[in-house]
Amino acid sequence: DGDGDGDGDGDGDGPTVRVLDVALGSDGSATVVADSRVPASSAPSATAGEDEQVVSVDIALASGEVLRRDVAVADVVRAELPLEPGSTRLEPTRVTDPTPVVHVVVPDGARPTGLTVRTDQGTFRAADPRPVGRPVGRAPVRIAVPGYTFGPRSNRLDIVVLGDGYTAAQRDQFAADAKRLADDVFAVQPYAAYRSFVNVVALFAPSAQSGADQPAYRAGCTDQRPAPGCCPESSAAAQTGKRVRTRYDSTFCAFGIQRLLVPIDDRAIARDAAAYPGADQVLVVVNDPSYGGAGGAVASVSTNPAASSILPHEIGHSLLGLDDEYTTPTPGYPPCSDRRRNGVRMRCDANITDVSDRSRIKWRRWISADTPVPTSGPVSPEDRIGLFLGGHYSADTYYRPCDDCLMRSLDRPMGAVGSEQLPLRLFGPRRFDVDLIDGASPGNGATVLVGTGEVQSFTVDVLSTAPAAGTQLTWTVDGAVVSSGLVATGPTTLTLNGDGAAHTVKVTAGEAVGALHPSDRGLSRTTRTWRVRPRAQVVANPGFERKLGTTWRGNARKARVCSDRARTKRCSARLVASPKRAVVLAQALRLASVDAGDRLVLKGFANSAANKPTTATLRLVGTDGSRSTLVLKWSADRRDRKRYVARSRSLTLPTGVRSATLTLKLPRGRGATNLDDLSVLVTAAPG
Repeated sequence: DGDGDGDGDGDGDGPTVRVLDVALGSDGSATVVADSRVPASSAPSATAGEDEQVVSVDIALASGEVLRRDVAVADVVRAELPLEPGSTRLEPTRVTDPTPVVHVVVPDGARPTGLTVRTDQGTFRAADPRPVGRPVGRAPVRIAVPGYTFGPRSNRLDIVVLGDGYTAAQRDQFAADAKRLADDVFAVQPYAAYRSFVNVVALFAPSAQSGADQPAYRAGCTDQRPAPGCCPESSAAAQTGKRVRTRYDSTFCAFGIQRLLVPIDDRAIARDAAAYPGADQVLVVVNDPSYGGAGGAVASVSTNPAASSILPHEIGHSLLGLDDEYTTPTPGYPPCSDRRRNGVRMRCDANITDVSDRSRIKWRRWISADTPVPTSGPVSPEDRIGLFLGGHYSADTYYRPCDDCLMRSLDRPMGAVGSEQLPLRLFGPRRFDVDLIDGASPGNGATVLVGTGEVQSFTVDVLSTAPAAGTQLTWTVDGAVVSSGLVATGPTTLTLNGDGAAHTVKVTAGEAVGALHPSDRGLSRTTRTWRVRPRAQVVANPGFERKLGTTWRGNARKARVCSDRARTKRCSARLVASPKRAVVLAQALRLASVDAGDRLVLKGFANSAANKPTTATLRLVGTDGSRSTLVLKWSADRRDRKRYVARSRSLTLPTGVRSATLTLKLPRGRGATNLDDLSVLVTAAPG
């Protein structure tokens, strides 16, 4: 079909884990609807947050072993919508989902033969834990969402958009609705600032018919099932009622609430979402113009323009772990405590507390010194952080951080405390574990060979808050800062000129403009490091251009000739033999950053008329104490005393080098030797 996002999907980047998606049935059955690999950063957690319970899963293996897994499962459906479209006042209702989908990690290669899930609602068993086939109809295909690029899955938060009630002929309409849905979310802070950190993926699977079920209104209806046969609330749609065949069987008036629009077929959703395994959030857009939606592990909205305004609030629950800041009592809502009150085990979410002591308030770093605690509203600006009484469905026990923010009312700012939960989860190890540096070239930790005069580029792909350049990027060479500043999302490059020396290049990225409190910005800090080694370093090439005493030690300090006699037409060493003494010169060499596997070459040119051979000897002591020797030897060349003869010896170093000494020697005798271009060349081993 020519489908695809056109950006390279990066699937398989980074470590992955194997996950079974298990759908629970009202008859006590458990069905494995998908067996897939997901990024390790998306692996299910065993720590329950708001609207979640920890369930126990026993997996019987063919080996006879039984594995026990505890996993947090979202089991609440939220009807947090205004009674009337356009109103900012939310009317909250929470309904427990008795048959949620459970995601459980299993070992690679394991062959399950049985599976038991124990939840608060009962025990569910799978007689055959093999994945079932897909629902009847075409498998979902990925389609591009215009305006949303796709990055490596191992370093992104992943949102999947599914469509229900779209026929095959309405595919383009679904694409447009998916984009509008994403645009509505990313028009609101903090999501807008971190848009480049998110993959938005649309998966299209056609329905047989358009729309969603509308149970007919019936006075006194008491049917509060997920898919009721009637509706107790009157509306224009409910007055007529309708039934349609759709992919996920979405229905209005779920649990007896007219505006609660829920896709009922969790199994089909799990199977289709597994086409992009490990999604952090699944959204379903239902092709029906009536006003409605729902929140939870799977958030759903109709195509009514006002319906999607609730999504930033809903994913504040499911992605950011935020609590509601309502004061309306709701029977059965579990208590929480930051004071470890007797009988209360659950800690309060990030935006709710029962602590009123300023020094112990968990968001105290956001409270200005001139803000009284507790704080009375209304205040200006409306998202000013304080300690406002009311929240967690209570008017007198809990406090919220701002008077009227998004977790309380629509079309309000999220507030600093709620907003920072996104980067805290992006950068922290608790959930998404996203890195500000997407990738690096050369790869992180690589050893790079750079020749003298060569130019080496180091490039990192950076993620940054939008639209500003919000990431502080600092480059250092050998610990000294060479570049520092704010950068935007995209590649940034440092170039280094090879100078024949070894260096360490390091880049550090950290959030500077974003939702994190300044005291937390260290959580976002990340680094990449490279080792630079000379591709071929001339360790010793005195050329005899300097006075012998500055480099060499020995008994021929005056034997330096600077004339066209030298091969280089500059200076050479003229060693003159005598019957009484040998001529010896020596110098210690400094071999910088030499490793095992490097190739070392000793070479030189000499014109000799002496009657005894002249030798150049390189002695090496390895880091392990081993010793190596290279020797060059020149005998008298009486055929042409102006001709220089080249000599060269090489070895591959078995270890690093602790010390090196180069010695020139002309034994006692007669005649002279001119030496020039004597050098030690080290070529670094690749890697």
